[in-house]
Amino acid sequence: MKPFLIIISTFCLLFLTSCTTSENEENHIHSIGFDAIEPGILYSATHFYIEKINLETGEKEKFGYDNDYMGFVIAADGTFYSSGHSEAIGNVGIRKSTDKGRSWKIMSYRGRDFHDMAVSYADKNKVYAWSTPPEVFLTKTTDAGNTWTNEGNTLEMDVFALAADHQQSNRLYAGTLYGLFVSEDEGKTWNKFALDTPITAVVDDPVNENKITVAIPDKGILQTINWKDWINLNYPGEEAVVFLTAEPLSGDIYLVNEHNAIFSYNGKWNKILEGETE
Repeated sequence: MKPFLIIISTFCLLFLTSCTTSENEENHIHSIGFDAIEPGILYSATHFYIEKINLETGEKEKFGYDNDYMGFVIAADGTFYSSGHSEAIGNVGIRKSTDKGRSWKIMSYRGRDFHDMAVSYADKNKVYAWSTPPEVFLTKTTDAGNTWTNEGNTLEMDVFALAADHQQSNRLYAGTLYGLFVSEDEGKTWNKFALDTPITAVVDDPVNENKITVAIPDKGILQTINWKDWINLNYPGEEAVVFLTAEPLSGDIYLVNEHNAIFSYNGKWNKILEGETE
């Protein structure tokens, strides 16, 4: 098998099995995010807990044990949303926390699982979630989770990553097996954006409009500032990248790779977390 096919096959396996649990399972990071009202604080959502990391001091705090945090995102007002699992409930559907992940309230879809979620910084009340098989669909809320609208399987293909535009409240991006797609109407319809290759992660820049960064298995991290030309950011790792996010004020890129290492990029790459599992 070609190296590229090995990489994407491995990613697909991670994508489909990352929510399963076993007695001897190692922990792994599902997503990371920044709270805009807590500068310098990075939250890591893992298979077993949330970790709060102070990037200036290196201080770490773990909490929310016995929960699996899938699709974890943070709104501009500091509200946390996630899907996942717990020992008491199983598939929790979509839940919300207004106290930085210390407690959660299930909002909708109890019994279902959502690996990919996105929240609009242009409108903090808009949250999107893409469900996992067997019933695949996009759902959205425009009132901070009080009511949800099921849009159906509007892309009709595997979605590896979902991201909301920071400046345009109706715009969504989807990383798929066949490239990057964009929606201008909250996910009702989609158009091919770019790149005829699998996209495993995508993030929109919070500072500069039309600046998009994506992860591609055989090419690392690519970025465009005009929706046309792409540059390679020369990510130093060879591992598959499973998640991308951006720091809200600086726009610095942060990623998680398949071995739980966290890197940042502000013109050069820096390793934030070595990637140990526990």
